[in-house]
This record gives sequence, structure tokens and C-alpha cells, in this order.
Amino acid sequence: MSYDTQRNAIQTRFKTLWQASYPTIPIVYDNLRAEKAPDGYVALSILNGASALRGMGAQRLFRYPGVISVDVFVPAEKGTKLLDQYADTIEGIFRAVSFNGILCRSVDRRDLGKQDNFWRVNVSFPFTRDELH
Repeated sequence: MSYDTQRNAIQTRFKTLWQASYPTIPIVYDNLRAEKAPDGYVALSILNGASALRGMGAQRLFRYPGVISVDVFVPAEKGTKLLDQYADTIEGIFRAVSFNGILCRSVDRRDLGKQDNFWRVNVSFPFTRDELH
């Protein structure tokens, strides 16, 4: 699986399941121009780690780790109920699931505070994918 295939699988899963619950809340992807809606938005990033050789033999197993990171932005000074709902939805999309050769782990939530006119929370999930060569 290439990095491009990995990114497409993660973005497609997130977009499909997020928009099923919140069709009007936009998703911002890495290195793409996007509208940051005044009512809030989410930003999806994929952070790749260093691969490791995990098995030798006729075919070698390489493990590619990473982190799926979703920043949630809601208007500041509106409370945290909406943030909690969004974080719960995101957790349901990625926590302890396997899809397209990607295995996600448990969630890490960080409340990051005010940024511009938004309150920001980060929800992230370590993941791995394996390749035989």
C-alpha cells in the first residue's frame, strides 16, 4: 500500500462517516485550500512515522506507523457540548477499527483552548499498516 492509497482510505472513511452525521460541517485536509466555516469545521491530518522491518524470510514484513489527527473547531464561548458530540463521533469513526489494511488503536483527546474565534480540541488515533516485500 502506498502513502497515497493510505491517505485516500483514511480520508474516504472519515468523509463518508462524518458527512453522514454532520453534512454541513466542512472538513479541511492537509495542504488544500478550504473554507473555514464560521459555525465550525474539522481538520484531518495524517502524521506518518518511521517504518520498521518486522519479519524476515522469502517476503519481508514492513510496518508503517502513523497518527490520524482531527482538530475540531467550534465558535468560542459557546460551551463544550458540541465539541464533545463531535469528538464522540470522530472516536466512533476510528477507535479500534480495521479498514483497507489500516489498524487503528485507541483515542487520545487534547483540549487545546481558544484559537482565533474558535475553541479547539484534537482527537487522534495511532495506526499501523503492514506491507510484504
